[in-house]
Amino acid sequence: MSEERFSGPDEMSESYLATLSPSAQKLLRAARRLLVRKGFDALRWEAIAREARVQKSMIRYYFGDTVGLLRALLRLVIQDATMWLVEQSEQLPEGPARIHAHLQGMKQLIRNPQFLSFFDIVPKAFRDEKLRPPMAELYRWVRDINLRCFGVPVNETNVKELEAVASLFVAASDGIAIQAALDPEGYDPEPAFRELEKALTFLLEEKTGGSIHQAPPPGRSAAPKPR
Repeated sequence: MSEERFSGPDEMSESYLATLSPSAQKLLRAARRLLVRKGFDALRWEAIAREARVQKSMIRYYFGDTVGLLRALLRLVIQDATMWLVEQSEQLPEGPARIHAHLQGMKQLIRNPQFLSFFDIVPKAFRDEKLRPPMAELYRWVRDINLRCFGVPVNETNVKELEAVASLFVAASDGIAIQAALDPEGYDPEPAFRELEKALTFLLEEKTGGSIHQAPPPGRSAAPKPR
């Protein structure tokens, strides 16, 4: 991943695109626009090529097949978004403030159309044997990254339990995102996130022997680390 830093979720994914050729960038940007605007069913090669103004044969050249294209698209809409969360969390030392920052970042992401477009791909993976492995791989990576964002000590004794906590967090935050997207006017995600933060803090404290509540030394605050 590039060392470029993101000022917000709307700038996510540009670092990944920068590693690709100009034509591959055009194709992925076009696929992302179609996914966000029209959903998964709009991701036909002809439509992507037309949107990108690139020959359709270039999709096979750069991505191999539809699964290769979707793998790259998944990375585009999710991976750098998740790394943006890491950027927000790791500015703070380990402890409740870092967990709070992680939840605040997630609240921003669930309002981002690009991030939400991921959920248009998920149902297809249930019925597509070729799409399930990259989707499962992505979810494993997301669980690992969330565990990193928690900023708690991981060892052989607690690793399985902490991985389970990360899995629960991903399930809860995805569920909140879906409910908010389905009912943007009637559903308020704030109370759910507040309760999720309480539950997450409690579970992490339990699995790490209370170490996340260690106070900073006298005279020092939990301010963000300088960049």
